Amino acid sequence: MESLRTKDISIVFSKNLTSYSERPAENARYLVRKNLKSLVENTCRDASEFSHSVQAKLKALTQLKHLIVLAEIDIQKHIDCILRCIIRLYRKEDKLIDQQITIICELLGIYSDVGFYFPIIIKVLSEEEVKTSTRLVSNLLELSSYFLSHETIDTIQLESDLIIRIISDVENNYNENAEIMVAGFYLVANFISVAKELCSKYKSYLFSYLLTLQSIQNLSPEMNNKIENYLYLLAQHSGYKDTKELYSTEVSSVLVNFYESKLYKTWDKNSKDRLKFNILVRNCGRGLSDFLPIIIEILESLVAQEADLETRFDALSLIEFLINLDEMVEQMRANSLKIISRILIPAAVWRAGGPLIKIRKAGIICMINLLQKQLISEENLQNCISELKPVLKTCLNDDRAPDLRFSSCVLLDLIFSQLRETLTDIDLSDLYPQLLERLDDSQDMIRIEITKSINKFFWCSNLKMSPGTFEYVVKNLLIHLDDQNEQLQKAIFQVLQSAASIKPKLVFKEAKIALPKQRYPHLCSELIRSIEENFENQLQKPEDSDGF
Repeated sequence: MESLRTKDISIVFSKNLTSYSERPAENARYLVRKNLKSLVENTCRDASEFSHSVQAKLKALTQLKHLIVLAEIDIQKHIDCILRCIIRLYRKEDKLIDQQITIICELLGIYSDVGFYFPIIIKVLSEEEVKTSTRLVSNLLELSSYFLSHETIDTIQLESDLIIRIISDVENNYNENAEIMVAGFYLVANFISVAKELCSKYKSYLFSYLLTLQSIQNLSPEMNNKIENYLYLLAQHSGYKDTKELYSTEVSSVLVNFYESKLYKTWDKNSKDRLKFNILVRNCGRGLSDFLPIIIEILESLVAQEADLETRFDALSLIEFLINLDEMVEQMRANSLKIISRILIPAAVWRAGGPLIKIRKAGIICMINLLQKQLISEENLQNCISELKPVLKTCLNDDRAPDLRFSSCVLLDLIFSQLRETLTDIDLSDLYPQLLERLDDSQDMIRIEITKSINKFFWCSNLKMSPGTFEYVVKNLLIHLDDQNEQLQKAIFQVLQSAASIKPKLVFKEAKIALPKQRYPHLCSELIRSIEENFENQLQKPEDSDGF
């Protein structure tokens, strides 16, 4: 038999791919080779005959397996005929038929060279009848993977460009067709398994295909796991210790291509490239550090008012992911002002017919995370406070969205904590009415939460308030000190103690006036006692000395 590039033909017999346990006798092989053309054509015709039963077709396919073993390398001349037959039979009638077809493909791969059968696969794939049929393209790609089952790095090395050409063409031409992309995965997977260190040469093509496949929505968990496994294998064969290193290496070309093409401006919830971008960012780790400005610009476009809800929410979810990514702490700090002013504040702005509550809340929560993680400096936060104040006001007053109001209270508390020394008296004057208004909220959890902000408000260095305004605030607080909710009473008590540290005489006087009217006077009495005990000297001073 003519040599087949170091292939191990014995595998046919050791793995029981047919009923032959050893190489058939020479006379049998001679007779088959002499009549091979007619034998193959007749067998394929019997297998394809519409009127034949499943059993008759199985018999024909079994005969075809035997013909391949008997013909050996001579079967190469008839791969075209066999391939056209089996891609039409596969995944159509019966699992037993499919099983026989996959074995036929394995046998064809063993008894022929990659350089012979892959050009035939490319030729069949390019024909009009095939390339316009999802089923035929899918079958051809999946069956092609079986041809590779018993190849080695030595047998495919010279022809690997052909295989990559098919993989690349499928991604370029069928990336919107989930069925074809999944079928192509099996070709990619077998190539990665067989090619080993040769994968390094083609890692960008293979990575791109798997990334595109991951971006397909509604893939089964099983398929997603398979993709992850082969990404890891690709990383290993390419010399990386894990998948994250592979992502980090490949991120450059993909992100730069997205950025330079500006096509991200047209992405919507169904855009494959948007989903690829999402996957890339979530899997890349420290490899993102050099590309954060590009990522921010893309995310800014995706959060824009014109984008659909799903696209906007996914982009904000990516921001949250980046905020929580330990490898990106310094880069996020350096870009925090951009992120807040160009992405998060616009996301939280109310407009008629504009963003839904879900988007506004996501923007507020991202700002909370930025502050909690200490990723924005005091200077940068102060620089955007004038943009942030009107957004906070509308969020705090949104009657339809208790979650949004609660999140805004949390954010306000963090702002007062961080900007205690720098918030101006104008900023504070703008905000205090909203603080008091939330004490009348319909949700107790919001009323309790806002007391934290009011407490911090009193400790701000630049607080300037006229005696009349301060008295108005204290009277409001004393009303809520008498609330039936004990938790709120205790929270208000803490706030009034802070107020007393600024104007003890005024708070003492108003508490004495309020005490006889209280239904729950215990804490009001405790407040009076506390002021007498802690501010005895101030209570003796003239009225005008008690102030800011």
